[in-house]
Amino acid sequence: MPALPTMQYSKLTKTSNDVAVYYNLGIGMVKKRMYNGGFISDPTCGGSSACPGGSFDATVLTSVTADDQPAFGAFPANAPIGAAFEGEIAPNADGVFANLVCLPNPANDVLICFDGGVEANLGASYRAVPRKYNPADHWLPQRPENTLRISDLFVSNWSGIERIRGRRVTIIVKVFVPGGSGAPTEIQYYSNVMLNVPTMNSGNDGNANIEIQGEGNFSIYAIFAAQPV
Repeated sequence: MPALPTMQYSKLTKTSNDVAVYYNLGIGMVKKRMYNGGFISDPTCGGSSACPGGSFDATVLTSVTADDQPAFGAFPANAPIGAAFEGEIAPNADGVFANLVCLPNPANDVLICFDGGVEANLGASYRAVPRKYNPADHWLPQRPENTLRISDLFVSNWSGIERIRGRRVTIIVKVFVPGGSGAPTEIQYYSNVMLNVPTMNSGNDGNANIEIQGEGNFSIYAIFAAQPV
């Protein structure tokens, strides 16, 4: 089974030079939604009806309704939502929920060489329900509006994000150790993405770069990150 590269924790401040953006034509899928003592099979609700060839499984922490999230498997206590680890790890405490997802083979990742930046925004997954004078009496889950935007320098119709215009893909963002050591500190997956990419955006300055910006939504996100030692 394919595996992610070994990651190295670094507490140094990251800059834009430490990020690389990739795409993968494989589409991830939610295989099941897990809770303490059980799971709900979910073979068609994750953006694809089947896992891509050569995919790997990962567990993603999706929600915590308890006061505290105890450690389970590779997950440390009170891990952030979206944290992910390879393989299946079932929650073992009430109020802790996770998704088992399959993600495309990392060997098929393609570097977007000319990217001018990437921005991923997670929509609100819960909404506050007021009661009398309390603006947030309790919270209800809702479908989030997850959006992703990639800026690119225009090269040709065959390069950069032009290559994935109108294609459902997985976007992978790799954050590296500052200083060019080559080891990633974090790998972020955004799957079931279809970017709306214009053919080009040319300004009136003849010496300025021609730029394009692709925007779309995603349904799965998983963040793999090295932990402090």
